Amino acid sequence: MSNPLERRKNLLEEDTYQSNFNFEEFEIEDKDRVELINLEEKIKSNQLTFIKSTLEIGNILWQAQEKLKNYGTGSFMKWYENLGFNKDNVSYFLKRFELSLAYPEKKEYIAEMPVRLVKELTKKDIEPQLVVEAIKEEIKTTKEFNEMKITYSHGANIEKVKVIKTAVEAQELFDLFKNKLGSKISNTEIEEIIKEMFEKFKFIRK
Repeated sequence: MSNPLERRKNLLEEDTYQSNFNFEEFEIEDKDRVELINLEEKIKSNQLTFIKSTLEIGNILWQAQEKLKNYGTGSFMKWYENLGFNKDNVSYFLKRFELSLAYPEKKEYIAEMPVRLVKELTKKDIEPQLVVEAIKEEIKTTKEFNEMKITYSHGANIEKVKVIKTAVEAQELFDLFKNKLGSKISNTEIEEIIKEMFEKFKFIRK
């Protein structure tokens, strides 16, 4: 049986903030090290509060927007401007919140997402599947996202080329065979060949 005092000690250690900064590298004295660790802990705590608040503010703005839809045009803008927000601020909070609604399992990741990435993922002309992949992979920077866009676009274009190259009319093939072979082959034989080509090579009929 484990010692109750030992268990309590372990729990306290788990709850105590642990810095991963290499103080030894700069030979920082113990007294200053303790103070710096306390400062680190305060920053981390405020970071967590800020991350949570971005989604909460987005939620509040979304609720207010829904309420004010029943009133005059511009009422929502006047309301948030009265609180010191501008259009860009509100757009950023709302888009982040809406992403968290669409992907609740990735809420923490979305809460920490850079503003520029939020803007990229919520553009009107973006492919939905690209958003899914970016959030699934938890892309951290716009550079990573742009690289993903290139890869995705390249793959999408290949599929389009495949479709374009294989989209043909039976009559086009018939005329081609007739022009090349003339009386050497009957119309019935040409039609049989065309039928087989559609089945074997998966040509798409226009």
